[in-house]
This record gives sequence, structure tokens and C-alpha cells, in this order.
Amino acid sequence: MVHSDGNIEPFLADMITLGISGLHPVEKGAMDIRQAKARYGDRLCVLGNVDLNILGNGTVEETEAEVRGLIEDLGPGGGYIISSGNSLASYLKPANVNAMARVIRSQA
Repeated sequence: MVHSDGNIEPFLADMITLGISGLHPVEKGAMDIRQAKARYGDRLCVLGNVDLNILGNGTVEETEAEVRGLIEDLGPGGGYIISSGNSLASYLKPANVNAMARVIRSQA
């Protein structure tokens, strides 16, 4: 498992060859998690990608839509673990973090 901020797409194929099997947090804006899963999903588990901007500044409804979209797009076939696009920072809205957790539990 590798934790890396930013865009490591140019190195990802080589990193997989070296034996990594998981990549966290795949931050929105830095890498396209849907593209990473499509390209490497048979060899790599992708984690993260719930947008911190939505968790910090968005509405509960935007948060719910974000989480549902990620689960619908990345969940089929496995190889995805949903989480925030980084740590759960103190500036995030508790209502949005709770909404994220609620949607995740309802999809399990």
C-alpha cells in the first residue's frame, strides 16, 4: 500500500510492477480515480477520493451524491475502498462527514 499525495500516474505502472497493490488517497484534482481503476483495477486497489472541498464546504446533499457516485462507478468488481480524499481534517463539516458514513453504510 502506498500513500501519496499528488499525481503519481506517470510512475504508477512501474510501482505496480514493484509490488504495490493499493493506492491512497487518490485526491480529486490530482488524479482521476475512475481512470486509474479502469487502467489498473485488475492489479491495484484504489482508496479514497471523497472530495474534501465538498466535505468542508458543500451541502449534505452534495456529499451524498459524491459518495453514491463513487460507489456506483468504482464499487462493481471490487478493488475500491471508499474514504475521504485525505485525512478527516478539523475544517470538515460534521454533518457532511456523517452523511458520508451514512451513505457508505447504506450501500454495504
